[in-house]
Amino acid sequence: MGQLPEKSSINDSNNEDYLNYDPELALIEKEGDVYLQFSLNKAFFEHKVEMISTKTLSKTKIVKAAFENPNLSEIIFDVDYFGINRSNDNRIAGPFSNLNIENGQLKIWNSAKP
Repeated sequence: MGQLPEKSSINDSNNEDYLNYDPELALIEKEGDVYLQFSLNKAFFEHKVEMISTKTLSKTKIVKAAFENPNLSEIIFDVDYFGINRSNDNRIAGPFSNLNIENGQLKIWNSAKP
């Protein structure tokens, strides 16, 4: 069996720090608004991903279809859940690009207040 690398990465299947990390996710309702509460470590923000697109996604499992627009052009997922543009400077994984390690909460749904 080979030796482990001197420095583990987030992709190492034997890296206990990443495999056992609990982000303590919770949905919280305050005054009708819904917040995602979380605890993210520094390693999450240091792990950069490439822009997701038709080129980076595999075909679907069942029908073997590509992720593409109806006109067969490439899809580039360059906006997050809130419509914020992603860039090469803003490449954290997941649907939200405006996370930071300090706030620990993100409003994901506004209540319909009359």
